[in-house]
Amino acid sequence: MFTCTWPSNGNVVIYMIALFVYGLLSF
Repeated sequence: MFTCTWPSNGNVVIYMIALFVYGLLSF
């Protein structure tokens, strides 16, 4: 479910937090 597409606008932290929350919700 995880893609290798990284945001080019510099919102890497927000992207990682979103993946973390998504992981907790889909746990």
